[in-house]
Amino acid sequence: TLTLPGVVSWKGGSLRYAFARELRELRTGRRISTRAFPAALDGLADAAELRFSLNQTDANVLATLRRRGAALEARLACAADRCGLTISDGDRDTICAMTASIAPGEPLAVAAYVDASVVEWDLAEGRAACAHRWYAPGSRRDALEVDVVGKPRVELAAWQLGSAYV
Repeated sequence: TLTLPGVVSWKGGSLRYAFARELRELRTGRRISTRAFPAALDGLADAAELRFSLNQTDANVLATLRRRGAALEARLACAADRCGLTISDGDRDTICAMTASIAPGEPLAVAAYVDASVVEWDLAEGRAACAHRWYAPGSRRDALEVDVVGKPRVELAAWQLGSAYV
């Protein structure tokens, strides 16, 4: 079950789910963009939007997110016109898995919305999505640490999100 507001549409012969455009209004002026990993995203541990961009030919990567000692692993792999994303916890227990059809040569994006207790993932601009709980005990550091291994041509754009409560 997804918890963030979204819009369901029919595009290119397939059902798509997109996070509501209004979520972009929660972005603060703070944006981080990097191709260098590992990266410490200070201040983004509990309210962030992450967007990973890469080519399908480079899509054999493992991204690890860490906050306050808790880790998530996102393993992305593509073959022919199919891409799969598997999310697992620090013990490598699968939390969610998704696949999507991608046209050859089409750019590939993975998005994640992180808050204090939930992470929501989007694969290939709404072709697949999942949400899961992610509690990070303690308050050792207010940073979200991101590391990417595999093919290095991954670009990360991250925004700190403000509160939806006014």
